[in-house]
Amino acid sequence: GHTEVTDEAVAPDCENTGLTEGKHCSVCDKVLVAQEIVDALGHTEVIDEAVAPDCENTGLTEGKHCSVCNKVLVEQEVVDALGHTEVIDAAVAPDCENTGLTEGKHCSVCDKVLVEQEVVDALGHTEVTDEAVAPDCENTGLTEGKHCSVCNKVLVEQEVVDALGHTHSAYGKDDDNHWSICSCGAEFDKHPHDFAEGDCVCGTKKDISVKVLGNIAYTVKGNVVTVTHEYVCSLRYLVDGSYVAIEAVANGDGIYTFTAPEGVSEVVLAVIGDMDVDGKVSISDVTVLLNFIGGKGEPAEGVETDLDGEGGATISDVTLLLNVIGGKASF
Repeated sequence: GHTEVTDEAVAPDCENTGLTEGKHCSVCDKVLVAQEIVDALGHTEVIDEAVAPDCENTGLTEGKHCSVCNKVLVEQEVVDALGHTEVIDAAVAPDCENTGLTEGKHCSVCDKVLVEQEVVDALGHTEVTDEAVAPDCENTGLTEGKHCSVCNKVLVEQEVVDALGHTHSAYGKDDDNHWSICSCGAEFDKHPHDFAEGDCVCGTKKDISVKVLGNIAYTVKGNVVTVTHEYVCSLRYLVDGSYVAIEAVANGDGIYTFTAPEGVSEVVLAVIGDMDVDGKVSISDVTVLLNFIGGKGEPAEGVETDLDGEGGATISDVTLLLNVIGGKASF
């Protein structure tokens, strides 16, 4: 009889067929149970996912392999990296106070910085002096200031300086009023003349007091007396009990001007030779003078009886008065 030997089964795999178990005689090698072919199993495909490339890294196409034997069925191919998509990062100009940036670059896809922007120092201000403006009497001024000529920022603010206001340097005046005149020429502080304590502060003379003997037309302005009369007049003032005559300036047409000395406040105005104080020279004045010389009376207070300047009333004064009346002499 045969000596059986088992022929081991051969398991099929993905690509190779297998065999069923068989038997044969180990002596005569006769196949007692033939081994049958078992079909190959075939691959169990698994997809190897594609890998997308990016800016810097390669990718892979989709592939396949067998999940059982791991044989690559469809090989994955390398896909080139995409490379960066450059975008310019614009330079930022620095200004007086703020730093700037140099031009840079980055990738618009992955945002990787390709050329880094560097900080540029601020420029600093360019100072310009704003000149001080001097105030005057009516207008305010300004202190010195500073600003930047590039960005116009005020670095040192100008402060307002008050106007100086007018100051008195001289007086202006008219017949009725006086006022202060500033060194700038402006007029201010107008007031009527004040003679309460004598001459006005502006220098306008207080009108002197005029005692008029007779009907004589005159005007007075300060210490100046202007007389209009057909007869020669005198203007006198009292000093230590005696009258002192003021020299007349003839202006023509019977107009005379007398200017009293400083300090004189009262004067007497009279027609020379007018003993009876009627404003004219006539025979009646001779009578008054003769009576005075004869001790029979005296003229009004302030009447000048010494007509010839020889001292005292005498017949020579009567003679001079008669000659004036007769047109043979003049005072």
